[in-house]
Amino acid sequence: MIELGTLKADEYIRALNNKTRIDILSLGVEIPFPLYQLNQILPISQPTINRHVKLLVDVGLLQKVKKNGKIYIQTTEQEFRFKLPPFSTS
Repeated sequence: MIELGTLKADEYIRALNNKTRIDILSLGVEIPFPLYQLNQILPISQPTINRHVKLLVDVGLLQKVKKNGKIYIQTTEQEFRFKLPPFSTS
């Protein structure tokens, strides 16, 4: 098994092998994005969003940041940010 730091390659690939998770990562690219607003943009329920966000946080691709009592998400790797396609609703 290939290791990427402490992350197994299959966990990393699994995290990126989902359009919803790619969309979530794309939204947190430039600035921290409010977690509570994801269900207004993505056509899925808040519990499903939370599950996707948790997986992305667990593998280290996303981080949660608290500001003014609200939770925001943003990507964790600077070089990763430049490789993501922009979010699209189509």
